[in-house]
Amino acid sequence: MNCSKAEKYMMKYMDGEMTEEEAKKLNIHLQQCDKCKCDFLAYEQIMADMEDVPTIFAPADFEHQVMAKVTQLTDTEFHVQYHVRSKIWGHMWGAFTVIFGTGTVIAYYKEPILQSLSHYPHFYDKLPQLASIEQQISMQGHLVYSMGNQVSIALEQMVSNSMDIVVVLLAVLCGVQYYLLHRKSKADRMSRK
Repeated sequence: MNCSKAEKYMMKYMDGEMTEEEAKKLNIHLQQCDKCKCDFLAYEQIMADMEDVPTIFAPADFEHQVMAKVTQLTDTEFHVQYHVRSKIWGHMWGAFTVIFGTGTVIAYYKEPILQSLSHYPHFYDKLPQLASIEQQISMQGHLVYSMGNQVSIALEQMVSNSMDIVVVLLAVLCGVQYYLLHRKSKADRMSRK
C-alpha cells in the first residue's frame, strides 16, 4: 500500500467508516512507514482533543438564515458586477476627457509651448516637424468642420423633405403594433377558455 492510500484509510478510520479488511491493511502499512505512523498518531491526538470540546447545536432556523444570506450574496454580486462595469466606463470617459483636455490646452497654448520648447536643444531640432504636424492637424480640423457643416445641412434638408414620410411610417408602425397586440390578446383569451 502507498502513503496516499494509507491517508484515505486514515480518514475513513477517523469517520468510523473503515472495514476490517481496510483496518488490517492500514495496520500493516503503519508498522512499516514511520511518516504515516506519525501522521496517524497526530490525527488520533486531534480526535481525542476534539472529544473534550462540547457539542454546539445550531439554532432551529439556522438553514433559513443561511439561505437568506446566500440570496443577499447573489444580489450583492450583481451590484458588484454593475459597479465594476460602471467603473470601467468611468475610466474610459476619464481617459477620453484627459486626452481631449490635453489636446485642447495644447491647441490653445501652442505658441507659448513651442517657444518654451525652443529653449531646449533637444526640442529645438524637432520644432519644424512639430510645426508641420500642427499645421496638418489644423487643416484636418478645418476639413472636419466644413464636412460637418455640409452633413448638417444635408440632414436638415432630408428631414424637412421627408417629414411626411416619417409621419406615414409612424402611423403604419402604430397600426402594426395595434394589430399584433390585438392578436395576442385574442390568443390569450382563447388559451384561457
